[in-house]
Order: sequence, then structure tokens, then C-alpha cells
Amino acid sequence: MAAATLGGLGYTSNPAITGVPLTMPGGGAIVGTTSTTTVAPSPSDHSSTTAIANCRADYTRVSTAVQGYERLNGALPPTGTAWAHTVVNGGPLLRVWPRENDHYSIVWNGSTLSVVPAKGTTAHGSVGASSPPTGCFAA
Repeated sequence: MAAATLGGLGYTSNPAITGVPLTMPGGGAIVGTTSTTTVAPSPSDHSSTTAIANCRADYTRVSTAVQGYERLNGALPPTGTAWAHTVVNGGPLLRVWPRENDHYSIVWNGSTLSVVPAKGTTAHGSVGASSPPTGCFAA
């Protein structure tokens, strides 16, 4: 951003090389200032980062709904997803269950909340771990 601002003031840098000192109008170097190049993440990196963030948020929402159901009813919810968005037993606790997508699904089996990634290892009772990638981190 600084390079763009300085460029607007007449300062220039060598666009082909990073780390080249910026020059002032007329050719003198600006002491201690170098140009840098920012590398944008690849589309797959962005998709993966977004999928992990969405997965973690979905897991938290469903986990909170499970806890809410248990607090209201004195027992864990039944298997499946209907309990979360119906008006019986203190609901709805979720508007809709997180939909399955290309990266992961959230599964409630009546006792354990799991993150099932499209690739990688399922995480039971947590969002998973980043090493080795499990659950959301394998999404």
C-alpha cells in the first residue's frame, strides 16, 4: 500500500524485482525503503480457509443447540436433525441444520456430534485437529 501511495506521488519501483529500493522523482533512492510484493492466496487456499471457518461456526452452532436441548429437556436430543428445527421440546434451536456440502457435514448420532470431512478423518466430539488434519481441518 505504501508503494502505491508513493507511486502516486511520483516515486517509482522496479515492478519486476522485489526488494529494489524505491526511487524519488529525479532518480535518488529513498533510504531504508524497499518495495515488496504481496502474494495472494490461491483460490484453493481461500476455499479451504473459508470451509474451515464455516465448519467451525456450524459445529459451534449445533453443539450449542445440543446443549440447549439437554438443558431444556433433561436428556440429549434424539438421533438425526429434526429435533433442532421443530417447535416441540423447546425448539426450534436452529433455523436449519447445516447443509452437507463439498467439504464436510455435521452429524448427530444421539450421543456424539461429529464432523465428517469429504477427505480426511472424522472428528468425534470436537472440530478436529490440524495435525494430522481431522474434522473441520480436513475439510
